[in-house]
Amino acid sequence: MHEQRLSTGFRKKLRDELAAWRAEGLVSPGQADALSGRYRLDDLAKESSRTLLLSLYIIGAMLVAGGLVSFVAAHWDGIPAAVKVVLIVLAMLACHAAGIYLWKIRATRPGLGHALVVLGTLVFGANIGLMAQIFHIHSNYYNGFAAWALGALAVAYALGSVPNAFIAVVTSFIWLCGWEDHSGWAAVYYPFLAAAAFVPFIYWKRSVLITALALLAIGLGMMAGAPHGRWLEWRVIGLAAVGAGSLYAAAGLLALGREPLRRLGRVAVFLGAVGIGAMAYALSFLHTAQELRYRSWDLFDSPWLIPVAAAAVGSIPLWVLYARAWPKAGALRPLGSCLFSGLVLLVAGIGLALATPSNQPYYLRTLAEAADITAAILGNAAVLALAAGLIGSAMAAVDRRLFWPGILLVVLLVVSRFFEYESGLLWKAAALLACGVGIILGGIRFESYLRQRRLADERP
Repeated sequence: MHEQRLSTGFRKKLRDELAAWRAEGLVSPGQADALSGRYRLDDLAKESSRTLLLSLYIIGAMLVAGGLVSFVAAHWDGIPAAVKVVLIVLAMLACHAAGIYLWKIRATRPGLGHALVVLGTLVFGANIGLMAQIFHIHSNYYNGFAAWALGALAVAYALGSVPNAFIAVVTSFIWLCGWEDHSGWAAVYYPFLAAAAFVPFIYWKRSVLITALALLAIGLGMMAGAPHGRWLEWRVIGLAAVGAGSLYAAAGLLALGREPLRRLGRVAVFLGAVGIGAMAYALSFLHTAQELRYRSWDLFDSPWLIPVAAAAVGSIPLWVLYARAWPKAGALRPLGSCLFSGLVLLVAGIGLALATPSNQPYYLRTLAEAADITAAILGNAAVLALAAGLIGSAMAAVDRRLFWPGILLVVLLVVSRFFEYESGLLWKAAALLACGVGIILGGIRFESYLRQRRLADERP
């Protein structure tokens, strides 16, 4: 089962390198065969073919379904209600039964069988709407998506179907949007429901797609509870991004230390860094700190705080666990340390802005202005900490994919301050020149480091 712990990309790279090692005599034919068997490199072509065939079968099945629906729709008015019910139910059951037979029982056409199961789930969703039309059931549209999500989720768990889990995440989020628009309370419950529904499936199937989609749905669900209004909405969204970002970053960093969960950890860390970095960048503007302070206590007069607070509190033990595992974090230690440092700076800045009352007496207005400036400074420092973590881990892991985002964050911060403050063109020119020279020197240093590492690897 070891091959399931490694990404397909790693196995493909190993296959290519192994051929070169064998040609250069670095490994014997017996060792090459042993490595190939251990990681089942010969199965890569079959796995790729299965994925391609599954995609083709699903697309084909959807087109066939569309054709059948169009044919039935042309004669829909002339079909008795009882016949309509029988037709649509039998169509769903036939798709699922044939799919399970071909995929799980006989296993002669697993790709086609899986596609038929997915088609049966799509037919189930269509049947919900058709049943409402046949029997003239009037209800909010999002209730149908809730039922569809439950059905898709049941099939996903019963058969281990990632496409069905995809349908479940998408339809559940549509349900959230409709429910939130009508009731205003959906965002309080949805993050908990979605986490309970999808996190066990993610752990079971190790699907990067479902991980990214589910984490996005949960995070956006927290933000969906933003009270409508000029002074509240953007602040609620920002604080929700910090809460979700802290939870995702801590969980992702822990997952990076375990090979079976490493790919999922990358997704979680990326989303966490985006949430933390976005709010840190927003706070780096002085105007943001001022608006965050305005009527700050109105933020807490809403149930939206429940899932955000749960995410923030839930991230604390994860950060503690990561701190204990920090010595073993390897090349990602700088990123983890700087992510945590940036989070602490960001929370301190937000807390300072929220804790400073809006209506200050004239003799304390200087104190409020100082609090705003300090909060903005902490926002800038948080962005720089994130950039430093990316660059530091890039140097440690010799990974340009981390280096360039860190550099771009620094450039973005410099350009933003250039346009925000009127400090005179000479001062701006000096700042830009200094930053530009610093980035060039950093690039030269990184290039020299890469050359040294390359020479060290080439030494016998």
